[in-house]
Amino acid sequence: LEKHRLRLVLDCGEAPGEPFGDQAHAGALGFDLSDGPARIVTSCGFSSEVNVDWQAAVRRTSAHSTLILSGRDSATFTLNEETRLQSVSGPEGISAKRLEESDEIWLDAQHGGYKAAYGLLHRRRLFMAANGERLAGEDSLVRPISQPPAEDRKFINFEIRFHLHPTVTAMMSRDAIRLICDNGAVWRFKTSHEGARLERTAYLARGVVERPEQIVIAGFADPNSDGQEPPNCVRWAFVKEVTA
Repeated sequence: LEKHRLRLVLDCGEAPGEPFGDQAHAGALGFDLSDGPARIVTSCGFSSEVNVDWQAAVRRTSAHSTLILSGRDSATFTLNEETRLQSVSGPEGISAKRLEESDEIWLDAQHGGYKAAYGLLHRRRLFMAANGERLAGEDSLVRPISQPPAEDRKFINFEIRFHLHPTVTAMMSRDAIRLICDNGAVWRFKTSHEGARLERTAYLARGVVERPEQIVIAGFADPNSDGQEPPNCVRWAFVKEVTA
């Protein structure tokens, strides 16, 4: 998705599995966001120059800017006996639809990586404004109508992570998180969900382990929800501050 200087790249492809999945990541519906050359949201990146534990860690779902349910990966890791590396496959049911209307862009994507364990689909809807100064998103956890109700009504913990590039300075404010890019551009992150916080993350793409920040939204999902209302529906937005 691209409007003016704002550019978003979404991972909406299925990991290939063996023999090609040894370098793949479990980052379904994760995205990178940039304002011109200034990076804003990323994944944790990858580098062969850091130790193998870090290389393995950044392939997990939690290392990508997406939703994680109960700490589980959205794809399946299996050991490749020939290479002795973990190969990634899935998730099932991944799809994306794009609509452009009145010079605005809508994207509706989902995957079923958590369906077998919890009966829930992760759906991510994105809207990019025509002027390139607003990206709005909605993450929902949906129980399909074809799925029987969960017998265990216990709520399931989830996290939505937005990993920030090391060049971004993040500051909490009363009603938003202010993001200052290295080119001087300022963005505000807002969400309908209470308790968004900043945490340390890792970034490997420049050949060393850097420790920038990430935005984390945490909550508990109803296993029988249709995803239309909280807590199973979380809305958020990145809005650019425009100076006169």
